[in-house]
Amino acid sequence: MTIGDYTKGLRKYITCFRDFALKNSINPTALIADGIWCWFRYGCVLNQFIDGKFYKRKGFERKRILTYRKWGKLISKYNDKDYIHILQNKIDFNKYYKDYIGRDWLYSKEMNISQFEEFVRCHGEELFVKPIDDNEGHGIRIINVDKGNINSAFSKLHNEEVLIEERLKQHKDMMFGAQSVNTIRAYTVYDKKEKKAYILKTTLRAGIGDAIVDNSHSGGVSYEVDKGLGIIISSGWSHSKGDVMIHPSTNIFMPGYQLPHWSKVTSLIVKAAEMIPNVQFIGWDVAIKEDGPVLIEGNHDPDLDLLEFVGSYGYYHEIMTHLKN
Repeated sequence: MTIGDYTKGLRKYITCFRDFALKNSINPTALIADGIWCWFRYGCVLNQFIDGKFYKRKGFERKRILTYRKWGKLISKYNDKDYIHILQNKIDFNKYYKDYIGRDWLYSKEMNISQFEEFVRCHGEELFVKPIDDNEGHGIRIINVDKGNINSAFSKLHNEEVLIEERLKQHKDMMFGAQSVNTIRAYTVYDKKEKKAYILKTTLRAGIGDAIVDNSHSGGVSYEVDKGLGIIISSGWSHSKGDVMIHPSTNIFMPGYQLPHWSKVTSLIVKAAEMIPNVQFIGWDVAIKEDGPVLIEGNHDPDLDLLEFVGSYGYYHEIMTHLKN
């Protein structure tokens, strides 16, 4: 990067800080100075400083929060690059966790027209299509296939490198968005000394409107879930709005809401994490069907948003206690 690039980036940061300060009746100069200090001292970037309310935290709290600089270091040190393909590549993931994904799928490059026709016949005309090397809901789309366009749909998909999956039918108590499969995001850490995985935090991601994915980047609202009881214990958060008590699409008051099959959910998450001990810090996405939970994906470099922005915060020391064993 050139000096000009750095200067341009700094101007953008200062503008964002100033606009946020004026909107919230905060001294702009003090906020800008604190933001720059937090970047150098803690490795806290702009969105965590503002959206994660880092600017409100006391010094002792700031030390306990996992910032993006700390996140990058622990991902690099404790998530073995020889094993992350199991999580990063959706084909590898579906094969490795075949007993836990609860859905049929095809790989576009290896399927033939007969297999595709049979897949459509068995699972209906509405299918999920996912890039094989992406996560956090990026690039996912729904396609509609019928007898009239099955050959053209096959040809188009066969020329792409994608995963084709049946559309999951989620539990009735997980239906918050019009189209999205709403998922649990669970963060786990694997303790090599104890040879055991621990759940750090669980959150519910609930889609809104016509979004086909539930994450906050697509407008979804996230709530912290008590990891022992499966009850929502916080107000909601999204990139556009905080402190959402009532889900926008359903008008359900979310704090106190009980999620189904919770003991099965946590058991599945721990089993999945213990199957890949060389990737020690993972963010899991889990859907819940009528008969129980299924794995959607695992992320070897999960966003910090739901860990440190939603509900409780300050997980860095707990993570490192297990990783340093």
